Amino acid sequence: MWIQESRGKLRMYERFTDTDGKVRRVSVPLIKDSPKDRKAAYAELMEKIKIAASGGSEIRYEDLVRKYIDRPEIKESTRATYRTTYKPIGEVIGNPLVSEITTAFVKRKLSECDKSAATKNRYIQSINNLLRFGFEFGYCSDTLHIKPTKVRKVESIEDKYLTSEELAAVLDQMDGTVYFWFTKFMALTGCRIGEAAALTLQDIDGDYIQINKTAWNGRVQTAKTESSERTIYIQDELRAMLMEYMKWRNIHMFAYGIRTDLLFMNQWGNMISAPVYDRYVKTIKSDKRLHAHLFRHTHASLLAEAGYSLEAISRRLGHSDSDITKKIYLHITEKMRKQDEEKLNQIRLIN
Repeated sequence: MWIQESRGKLRMYERFTDTDGKVRRVSVPLIKDSPKDRKAAYAELMEKIKIAASGGSEIRYEDLVRKYIDRPEIKESTRATYRTTYKPIGEVIGNPLVSEITTAFVKRKLSECDKSAATKNRYIQSINNLLRFGFEFGYCSDTLHIKPTKVRKVESIEDKYLTSEELAAVLDQMDGTVYFWFTKFMALTGCRIGEAAALTLQDIDGDYIQINKTAWNGRVQTAKTESSERTIYIQDELRAMLMEYMKWRNIHMFAYGIRTDLLFMNQWGNMISAPVYDRYVKTIKSDKRLHAHLFRHTHASLLAEAGYSLEAISRRLGHSDSDITKKIYLHITEKMRKQDEEKLNQIRLIN
């Protein structure tokens, strides 16, 4: 038995030999490294080994999904997302024994349904994640990696963010609404929509905004991750925007008889809802698919274009690690390098 950190969290591990003579490994989360938590984690670890050694592979898909979703460390908002993710997959593949979920089985089931190639690939990724969990926790005796099918249209990294011109065109269509200010705020701070929706006036402290919570389904909960808790500097452009917005906010609250400490609110003074917001931005004309997270990526791209380092961008966004942010940063810096080279070709340094 040993303890090590995995993805920023402690886990307790143990190896055992199954009935086929294979050496396998299981693990359980460890809240903190104390004698009490070690004892509880060890008991859970032994139970998982017992299940795995006595035919844990006979667990069915729906049971494995429940175990995956009901982990205590999972936030309620993430749990809800997982439910909507795995329910339609179950409608396609049924409720087989986990030992029956092979590459051939999944491919056959997906070929029989009328889902798009992109949707099928999302299903494959989710099934891979589920089986990886099942193997790691001892609920199934093996894991597999199903390769996604090729999709004709591959989304470009440029589809992940807006240029400053594209952002201005989007904001012009929102003018006069609270979503204009809300969207501009996300583009100027890189806040996630839940972080921005949960902000109160008390979170603005002089030159900084404190990010220590997020909103989901109209309720406030703790920040998404430990690295999400951060302090955002209010640059001059953001400060000017907030001053203009506060004037608009006071007029709006007086007109509708609203009293609230929320920084941003809907017409009735309630917290802005992510689903409602995403439905709204779909009505805005743009060559790119608009959604709340796009404006967070836009902030990253604008900072990269302004010469910010990847480390500084990640710090402002509250990222411990983000593949998309890295790709955007590398794309922008490569684009700027090529532009500099083209400019160099157009000038003469020595007559």
